[in-house]
Amino acid sequence: MLTAAIAFSLVSPIVRPATANLFDANDIENPEDFALIAAPVGQTNRHQLLIVEQLSDTRACWGELPGVPTEIEPLLLSFDFSGVCGRMSDSNAYSVRVAGEDLGLRYALRIRSRNDDAILVATPLRRDSGLPELELGRTYGPIDGFAKIYLNSAWRLARRSYQGRTLGHVYLTSDYPIDQLRYITGNMSVPTATIIPIEPEETAAPLDFPLWGTPTQPIELTEPIRPSQNEAPSLNPR
Repeated sequence: MLTAAIAFSLVSPIVRPATANLFDANDIENPEDFALIAAPVGQTNRHQLLIVEQLSDTRACWGELPGVPTEIEPLLLSFDFSGVCGRMSDSNAYSVRVAGEDLGLRYALRIRSRNDDAILVATPLRRDSGLPELELGRTYGPIDGFAKIYLNSAWRLARRSYQGRTLGHVYLTSDYPIDQLRYITGNMSVPTATIIPIEPEETAAPLDFPLWGTPTQPIELTEPIRPSQNEAPSLNPR
């Protein structure tokens, strides 16, 4: 098990409010090329969101061990991953988009420990904003090191675009408005892990860089949930 500790600093997005709604979004064609990971923060018990993208098939950027919660081996830490893997670890690289609106200036993505689970949430940047906290995904169990985050069914990945040009920034996006999303707090059922083989000779080099940075009564949804990036489960829902 890879036990490399990760230290990071939070970086605020440098985006002017006047430009926040100028961006569009394009769905990602191959979501299996991405891994959403709960990554440990330094020597603490906290985790942060890390998104890894497989850019080429030269070498695997991560591996997945059997079981749920699914332990992740971040293989990209053991070699020069330039041009092979993309690493997104702060609000400059990813943000929340809801019902066609970029909410990067209003929400931050955090991982919270709750009831022996690690939950990916979008939390309002201002406590007095009146916005609810939104649940996007979870690990489906307690975690120690690196673990896979399974997105809830209402959420998917997309790329930011500007005037028709696709950018590198990744959205965690949903078509539902906030007043419906606040009630969607879990996937349809427990996911089945997809196992990505780990090369036995892979060993991690020392990390020499930082990674920056009670639901109420459910309401009836007014439109079908779009397909999730996760495999259809075979177990009972949590």
